[in-house]
Amino acid sequence: MNEELAALHRAIERQRGLCAAQPRKFTKEQSEAGLDDEAKRVCVWQDIWLAREQSYSEYIRIVTNLLALRNETFNAVSRET
Repeated sequence: MNEELAALHRAIERQRGLCAAQPRKFTKEQSEAGLDDEAKRVCVWQDIWLAREQSYSEYIRIVTNLLALRNETFNAVSRET
């Protein structure tokens, strides 16, 4: 699981560079050609992947904690909040 998370993190870093390289202002012709929308899409993918990385990290934490449970030490009545 950690390998997938690391690969996602590398992809986010690459996307961050692509997003930073996008122009911030566009001419009317460029906007009409959809270049402004394409630049926005590049940055939106970065945001989507960041959210995915956060939720996947949380998932990995939960699964790791569940896998660490042992019958000898597990108390179903007691629970931490």
